[in-house]
Amino acid sequence: MSTKKSSGAMRKLGKTAAAQMAINVATDPEKLSNVWNFVNANDRVVNAPKKLSESFARGRDRRIVAVEKLLDEVENTLGGPAPKAFDPNQVDGWRTQLEKLRLAVPLAKVATGRQQTKQVKALKKSAAKLLDEVFGAITAKP
Repeated sequence: MSTKKSSGAMRKLGKTAAAQMAINVATDPEKLSNVWNFVNANDRVVNAPKKLSESFARGRDRRIVAVEKLLDEVENTLGGPAPKAFDPNQVDGWRTQLEKLRLAVPLAKVATGRQQTKQVKALKKSAAKLLDEVFGAITAKP
């Protein structure tokens, strides 16, 4: 008997044994549960840092998106008919401030760690202040 035939026979036997083992595990709920728990536990351990960093990134992205929405609303308000009743110098100042904040958003997106957190908080605070100024001017009694 040649070694080539025996190694081929062994591979076939190995495949058959593996298939039989898979069938045994799939048909026995307890074995399947044990395998599933082992795989899930390993998956959680291996992928935990990646999932955690993705979670933090999603949180930062949501805060940046919130700032962008504030800026969009201010821009829509300043672009509408309401500013005609305002002092043109005041509206120009708001537009300048809005442009500066818009330019700062991409910089905050590429920052990392605490620096990004500080920049996003500062942007959010500035955008909220601008929104309050515009809102106050709109709702002020003549």
